[in-house]
Amino acid sequence: MAFPGHPWKINGKKIWANGMRLSHMLFRRTHMAPDKQSVGRIKEILSQAKKIEGGTAREEFLKQACGDDSELRKEVESLLEAFDITNDFLSRDASGGSLMDFPDLVGTMIDNYRLEERIGEGGFGEVYRATQIEPLHREVALKIVKLGMDSKNVLIRFEAERQAMARMNHPGIAQAYDAGATASGRPYFVMELVRGIPIVEYCDKHRLPMPDRIELFRQVCEAVQHAHQKGILHRDLKPSNILVSEENGKPLPKIIDFGVAKSLEGRLTEQTLATLQEMLIGTPMYMSPEQLSQETSDIDTRSDIYSLGVILYELVAGTTPLDHETLTSLTMAGMRQVLAEEGLPRPSKRFVALGKQTTVIANKRQIKPPSLERLLRGDLDWVVMKALEKERDRRYDDVGGLSEDLERYLNHEPVLAGPPSVAYRSRKFIRRHRMASAVIASVSIALLLGAVVSTIGFLRASSEAERARRQEMRAIEEAERARQQQAIAEATFDFIRKDLMWKADPRMGLDRDVKLRTVIDQAADRIEHRFKEQPLVCARIHRLMSYLYLGLGEYEKALKHAEESVRLTEQELDQEHPDYLDASENLAMVYMAQGRYAEAEPLIKRTLESRENALDPNHSDVARSLNLMANLYRAQGLYAEAEPLYQRALAIFEKTLEPDHPYVATSLNNLAALYRDQGRYAEAEPLYNRALAIREKVLGPDHPAVG
Repeated sequence: MAFPGHPWKINGKKIWANGMRLSHMLFRRTHMAPDKQSVGRIKEILSQAKKIEGGTAREEFLKQACGDDSELRKEVESLLEAFDITNDFLSRDASGGSLMDFPDLVGTMIDNYRLEERIGEGGFGEVYRATQIEPLHREVALKIVKLGMDSKNVLIRFEAERQAMARMNHPGIAQAYDAGATASGRPYFVMELVRGIPIVEYCDKHRLPMPDRIELFRQVCEAVQHAHQKGILHRDLKPSNILVSEENGKPLPKIIDFGVAKSLEGRLTEQTLATLQEMLIGTPMYMSPEQLSQETSDIDTRSDIYSLGVILYELVAGTTPLDHETLTSLTMAGMRQVLAEEGLPRPSKRFVALGKQTTVIANKRQIKPPSLERLLRGDLDWVVMKALEKERDRRYDDVGGLSEDLERYLNHEPVLAGPPSVAYRSRKFIRRHRMASAVIASVSIALLLGAVVSTIGFLRASSEAERARRQEMRAIEEAERARQQQAIAEATFDFIRKDLMWKADPRMGLDRDVKLRTVIDQAADRIEHRFKEQPLVCARIHRLMSYLYLGLGEYEKALKHAEESVRLTEQELDQEHPDYLDASENLAMVYMAQGRYAEAEPLIKRTLESRENALDPNHSDVARSLNLMANLYRAQGLYAEAEPLYQRALAIFEKTLEPDHPYVATSLNNLAALYRDQGRYAEAEPLYNRALAIREKVLGPDHPAVG
């Protein structure tokens, strides 16, 4: 295809580009007559160097690209100098306005395609929005090699991109339609026109909440997985190469630009595409450490997983792991050192460090900054950081693994990237069964605290024996009691794990939607058989089951287990023992739920009296009894009797516990409810607000106690 000549003036002289390649013009300027191979290499280096601002970064790049070849370095620097001068003149008209580097092709016909608008360009190609005239009339995207960039390596890369796109057929990847060459021999190919915006921009513009962002990202994962299955490694995944449009009112992401794609199984072209070791392929911010290394031949799908990890990081945390300006100011060696040697911050930590920006970022996710920080902390941190592991063997094995872990996160199931502890998996179970999550959570915490206290008691007993032989017998007794309590706690938690958690796990063969009531009923039937010879363990588990049934509103079943817990405990322990007091208190709670206040009151009073006699006045167990007694009075409308008890309980909790402890929130909430019942709304509101703030911080925005 012929192009009209366009003259430019440099230093008062007209320079015509009527079919003459700019590179040839510059070669003439330096009086150089290079061979064909040298021309190709110089063009490649020049193409990359032009993208780097002058200074240290460009100097470092040239040093690595040219190596010890001083002549090559000299010629490239000469050409760069000429390019900088030329570019300065070509980019401005007399009034200072911008001009195109080359005449664009808008309005021209290439075979059956009329070019309507230039919509993008890369290192060696330009992309136009075009209209296909026949046999179909439709809008398409046409990519053509830039004028003067048709070196052997560029043509091979261009053909490799065309073949890569032709291999794939997925709704999440821009589809290839056609290919050919202009009359002057410039190759082109035609593909689907994607009218969308970069994925991060789309999510922020539409203020997508976290679950929607993750679902959208999972669609991208499916497309990348398809490419990998077809033997294609993208190597330049970043937000600007993932455009999101809408189809039937739903967001649809599409991956574009396979310009630096690599075949995982054989060659994409008949010729070998030898990638220069010194060339930077990809975008540093989204590149894996192995892509930045000097040995780039051993790249596999896990490099794309790393890039996806950076994109996910940005989608959830509103920023990339590293500061853009800092990274781009580094030399090649500096980039390698940062990515290969320095650790990346977790998304939650990086988010908090952004200061005032956190409000804007959180608002784009329809959430408050503290809630977003809690949302990032834990599962999302683990998933993102697994994708961003420096050692690729520690990343996900494939993109499907990353996507599946995100699905587990959305379903409140344990993620593979997270710790495999029983406590962690128990929390996930509780999130999936929201109906009784608050009850189970409190029970689990109590059991864990019991185990900790028992262990501390054991250590104290052992230490006492070491310090004084005269107290040896006492220490042995304390240690034995500690072991007994620890054994009870461990057996109880083992029951929770095996008879509650695992039985409801879909991976054990049951339906995902198995009802919590069914699991609890089945577990309850096994108590006597499993712990026939362990009455105290049996008593503890009956108390647990009573709590659970109470939370489910099944008061008769709760009463049955509460009474059995009291009976077994009374057989083994005296009535001043903490376990007996806990069992009595639980029975009183069931009576209160049934409206049997007269039967509940003596149990609560006796428990409170025993605890006040045996414990420090500011002990949290004393506060718990005060709170329960106040609840009893309030339920009967005895507000004057309830208020001082609530106030005293709150004072103890605030004095002995952390400011954001759940007991503090509960106590605040109860006192606020008392004020509300009396119409004292001005006094109730600040207490409610404090309780809500604590619960949002500790439990998360989705917990039933917050909603």
